[in-house]
Amino acid sequence: MRSHSALPALVVLPALAGLLFSLANTTSAAASAVAKVFPSVWIEAEDADETNFLPGAGPANITPESPGNSGAAFLTLAAKKTADGSPQFFADYRFRIKEAGTYRLWAAVSPQDVDWTSPFTLTCDDGPAISLENRHAASGRYGNPPRNQFEWIDAGTVTLTPGEHVLRLETIRPRTSARDNLFHAFADAFLLTQELDYIPSGAYPKYTTQRPWAEVIGDTPWEEFVLQAQLPFYRKKLAGTEEGAGEEAEREVLRKLMARPLPAAGSAIRPPGRYEFGVHGMEAPFVRAGVDMEKVQLAYELLARAGVQSFRTAESCWSRLGRDYDNFTELDYQVENAVRFGMTQMFTVGYPPGDFRVGKGLSAVRPEFFPNYRDYLKALLTRYAGRGIFHYVELANEVDALRPWWVDSTPAMYVDEMRMVKEALVEFAPGAQTVAFGATYSRNEQMGGPEGGRRFVRQCLDLGINDYVDVYSLHYTWKLSERDFPAFFHRELTQRELPPRPLMNSEETSHGPPSDIIKLFARDFLLHGMVRVDYFMSKDWFELGSCQIIGLFDLTWKPKRRLLAYAAAVDAIQHRELLGMAEPAPGVEAYVLRWAGEGSPVGAEYASVLWDNAGGDTPSATDLASTRTQIVGWREVVRAMDWKLDPVAISDSNGNATLEAETGGKPVIVFSKAAPDWKLVTPAQWLERIERENRPEENIVPSVPL
Repeated sequence: MRSHSALPALVVLPALAGLLFSLANTTSAAASAVAKVFPSVWIEAEDADETNFLPGAGPANITPESPGNSGAAFLTLAAKKTADGSPQFFADYRFRIKEAGTYRLWAAVSPQDVDWTSPFTLTCDDGPAISLENRHAASGRYGNPPRNQFEWIDAGTVTLTPGEHVLRLETIRPRTSARDNLFHAFADAFLLTQELDYIPSGAYPKYTTQRPWAEVIGDTPWEEFVLQAQLPFYRKKLAGTEEGAGEEAEREVLRKLMARPLPAAGSAIRPPGRYEFGVHGMEAPFVRAGVDMEKVQLAYELLARAGVQSFRTAESCWSRLGRDYDNFTELDYQVENAVRFGMTQMFTVGYPPGDFRVGKGLSAVRPEFFPNYRDYLKALLTRYAGRGIFHYVELANEVDALRPWWVDSTPAMYVDEMRMVKEALVEFAPGAQTVAFGATYSRNEQMGGPEGGRRFVRQCLDLGINDYVDVYSLHYTWKLSERDFPAFFHRELTQRELPPRPLMNSEETSHGPPSDIIKLFARDFLLHGMVRVDYFMSKDWFELGSCQIIGLFDLTWKPKRRLLAYAAAVDAIQHRELLGMAEPAPGVEAYVLRWAGEGSPVGAEYASVLWDNAGGDTPSATDLASTRTQIVGWREVVRAMDWKLDPVAISDSNGNATLEAETGGKPVIVFSKAAPDWKLVTPAQWLERIERENRPEENIVPSVPL
């Protein structure tokens, strides 16, 4: 579940880093000519000497007019527990005092008199903790949207002697506005000043050490400036991970993928098949007509070689096509780049612009504009109908999360729009299927408030939406802790004696290691029986001050090793049917598949996808490298490979083939001419066993935080 789903695009530009001044005692000869300058110290919150904040230092939403925050960056906390096991989140700052005296301490931080952030305490050296909880802002909020919520809080006075001191920022309690145990807070800067009556405001108060923003930008073209601002944060986030962004990884991915077959340019559109592999994000703001054309076209080619069949796009929303739904420049560009290699689109529709909608934001169409809505659908569908360019049309996104995805709108409005979408498909694109909900808050009974989540879905079902829906879409379902999410939809249809409908996942991802991509496709397709899964996201980006490195490409469209894991999942699952699941060794989750067509491309009728769940949720790098599990029972093995498409050795001792696979959750794929000699169970039996054994979730679904 994410607030960012690119519908419509929300661009949170990254911060300036590496071009900023460090903390220092502030003096200004020019200022002293007109006003007295008091001894002061300025500290940037993102420049902590030591911190366990997660995700930590992050970028502000910079614009050509404003850095948003001091230093165009801030410190962010959004986590449920510390990675180092300590009971609190903290950030320590060392600073030097030249002149002894009493200093007033100011903190530019998240609001402290609300329940949606975690309260802070400040401690200077060994002094008493200063709680900021329930303290009000001394001046107005500042920052660029969506992080325009920073406030200057008066933390009182401290007496300091010359020399080095340590300021500690700390929070020990999650926010209380939601029952999610989330620690949520952010900090921009601190000011210690002997001007005791001074009240700071904004990102550039008196005593700041930051240069004027226009001077920082200089003559650098804006997009180049933004990219250079991103890179230090980005490289720091990638350090020590398996993501593999950079020249070495790029060469590896290109070498492996360019050796794979490519559908000929202009080839026929490929049908969805039993399992349709999709990708989310080949749209604005990442893909724009005429921008980075060579890089983007190569990206489409590599995606085709990896086995991508289709793309989920929101460029088809009414608000993106314009009031008169006649601006198809961007959507045409996406469609034509994909169709060159036989790849399709899943159109997300709805979301009228401006005065046509019922609410302020992403919402339903006003009833008096139903005729315009039908005309919009006609213009979209007839433009691309008859070429096989789209098989699915999805109405809106995550509508069970009323804010921000269905603002001031109701289940009845959603059902009305779905009926119009279904009628339009019958008339203009027969054979295409409707997709509903893109649900995310329906994963449990608690989320979504009184009108959202599962309440929203149930009301839509009671209003007859099943008559107009071909497929229901869910988001983020692959972890076993979410296993009741798809089960909920099946139960609700059964209880109402409604015809069953297939499920798909139009927004799925993993924030763990790249190899998790294989697991998410296996779980969604094979365990939950979904017909389509769209991986989120096409490339890395920044969101709300946090660098997201879950993309298949890096910030500059260089391919990452995640793309290899995607290709491995395609090789194992596409064009195959599930024979059953097995546990060939304690803690090992395995799927056995059989080729469903003629002539398997690897010369083996059977494929087994398996991984060891026994590594726990945070195995160490040493555990991942050294601990191995023996898997026996193989018959007539042709070859085996890991998540990077590299071969895995299988020994044969006395006619019994043995695979030694890494633990810690990294999948292995084995192709064979005969099915393994394992006891197979159905996915339903596998899930029933999990419920019966009631094993701790962290032992079932390991995840390695990056």
